[in-house]
Amino acid sequence: MKLLNYYIVNFAKTLRLTLLIACLPWIVISGCASTHSLEETKEHDLQAYVANLAGAADPGTTITTVNLTTNQERTITTGTEPSAFAVAPDGSTVYVANRGSDTVSVIDAYTDKVTSTIKVGLEPDAVATSSNGAFIVVANLDDNNINIVNTRTNQVVTTVSTLQEPDAVAVTPNNHYAYVADFGANKVTVVRINSNLTARSVISIPVGIEPDAVAISPQGTTVYVGNFGSNSITSIPLTGSNGENLACGPLDDPCRSIPAGRDPTNIAFSLNGETAYVTGGDSLTLISVSRASPSVSIPLGETAEAVALSSNGKMAYIADEQGYITPINLRSEKPTKPIPVGGHPVAIAVTLLGRGTG
Repeated sequence: MKLLNYYIVNFAKTLRLTLLIACLPWIVISGCASTHSLEETKEHDLQAYVANLAGAADPGTTITTVNLTTNQERTITTGTEPSAFAVAPDGSTVYVANRGSDTVSVIDAYTDKVTSTIKVGLEPDAVATSSNGAFIVVANLDDNNINIVNTRTNQVVTTVSTLQEPDAVAVTPNNHYAYVADFGANKVTVVRINSNLTARSVISIPVGIEPDAVAISPQGTTVYVGNFGSNSITSIPLTGSNGENLACGPLDDPCRSIPAGRDPTNIAFSLNGETAYVTGGDSLTLISVSRASPSVSIPLGETAEAVALSSNGKMAYIADEQGYITPINLRSEKPTKPIPVGGHPVAIAVTLLGRGTG
C-alpha cells in the first residue's frame, strides 16, 4: 500500500510538473549553457552531473556528465532511477542515490568511474554528506527511515526511523544533526548524530504540506524546508547550543512560512547565507533570508526540478524535467541558452574539473 501510495503521489507531482534534489551550498552545484562566460572560473572547467531518474514505466540507469565549457557529454551507469547527489567535501567522491535499485553508487570524481555500490533501504530518494566527509545520510522513502553510512568502509552503520516518506535530508555544518523532510507526514524529523555514528530521532517539527526539499545555510543558522503541497518555505532557526531547534511549537513558534512559487522541489543557499534559491514550477525564486520574503522570481518556461550554484556565486544551473540544463546569470537575473542532456533530470551537481569537485 505504501508503494502504491508513493506512485500515486509521484504521478500527481509529475502532473504538477516537479520533483526533487539534494545539494550542498558550498559545492559548485544540489542542482548551464554554451553561452556562459569564461569568467565563471579562471583555472578549471566546470562539469555538471545530472541524474536521469526517468520514471517507473521507463526507469533510467545513468547519470550524465556535461563539460559546461565545451558541452561535451558522457554517461555513467549507476543504479536504477538515480534521484539525488551528494559530493564529498574534498571533492574526490560523488554519491548517487538510486531509488529504483535501493543502492548508493560511489563515483570517483577524478575518473568518473563507479568504485563501490552501497546497499541501503527501500527507495533511497535523497543523500547528504557531512562536512568532515566521515559519513553520508541516506533518506529511504519507502522504508520510513534513514541510513548513516561510514564513508571509510562504505557500510551502513546506523538506521533511524523517521515518520512517513522521507525524501530530503541535510546535515548541519557541525555534523551533529540531520534534518529529514517527511513528505507524507508534513513534518521534519531531527536526528542527533554522535561522533561514533550512532544516532537517534529527537523531535519532529511541523512544517507545510508535503515537504520535498531541505537545505541548511552554510553558517548553520537556518534550515529551509520546501513544502511542495503548500507552495511555501518553512524557515527554522537553529537556536540550540549545538545547532538544533527544539522550540518550534504552537505556543511559541519561531518558524516562519515564506511564499516560494509553485511546488518547490529544491533549495540552495548562497555562500554568505543571505539568499536562498528555490526551484519549483517553471521558475527560480530568490528569497531574502533576512527579510524572510521572496525578492525576485525568474521565469524559465520549463519545469525547474533542481538548482546548483557556482562557487563564485555568479551562476545558477537548473535541471529541468524536459531534459535540459539551463544556466542563469545571477547578476542579470536572466537565463541563457539551455544545454540538452535528455532524460528527465531531477538532480544536478556542478563540479570543478582539474581537482575533482568542490
